[in-house]
Amino acid sequence: MRAFSKILLTLFLLLACCGLVLFIGCDTGTDGGDGDGDGDGDGDGDGDGEIVEYSLAWALDIAAGVADGRFADPILLGIGANDLGDDGLLRNTHDNSAWFFFYGENGDHGEADYIVYVFYDGSTDFFQQNFTDTELPDYDDAKDWLDAADDELGVDHSYAKLSVYADEAGVFADTDNVAKVTYFIADDTEVGEVYLDADDYTILQ
Repeated sequence: MRAFSKILLTLFLLLACCGLVLFIGCDTGTDGGDGDGDGDGDGDGDGDGEIVEYSLAWALDIAAGVADGRFADPILLGIGANDLGDDGLLRNTHDNSAWFFFYGENGDHGEADYIVYVFYDGSTDFFQQNFTDTELPDYDDAKDWLDAADDELGVDHSYAKLSVYADEAGVFADTDNVAKVTYFIADDTEVGEVYLDADDYTILQ
C-alpha cells in the first residue's frame, strides 16, 4: 500500500512538472475569489485582510480566480509546490517556481479536472488533468507541515517540495489527508522525505 502511495505522489509531481512545460491554457490575471470563506479577501482565513506574499494563502487566493472561471462550483483536490523555503513561502531560485493546485467541479468532477499554477510573479497557467475525487479541507499555511517534517528529519537542505492530497487508498491508518515534504540541497539532490498527517502533523513515514 505504501508503494501505491509513492506511485501516486510520483504521478502528482510528474503531472505538475510536465504542465510547467506544456502550457495548454493561460490566464495571467491575479483577481480571484477569497478562497477561505471569511470574506476579507486575503485568503488566509484569519479575518485581518492582510496576506503574506508567496504563501499558500496568497497562491490559493490567486488560483481561486482561475478555478472560478473554469467551474460553476470548484473544489480543491490537491496542493503542491516545487520550491519552498522553511518559512513556507515560495522562493524564486528555480525556473518556473510555482504553487500548483488541482481543482474539480463539486459533485461532478474527475472528467475535467484542472491543475492551476501560480508562479512567483503572481501569473497563472492551467491545463486539464484528472486527479483524485476527494475535496481537501481549507488549508492556508504550509509552514506547520514544513516545521513538523524538519523536526523529524533535521537534515541540512536548501529547499523543499510539497504535495498534499487525500488518502483515498487508505494507505495510512486513521488518516484523511497526507502531506509529503521532500528536501533538496542546492544542486537538486534529494536528501530526505517525510509523510505526515496534513491535519494533525503526525509523522506517518
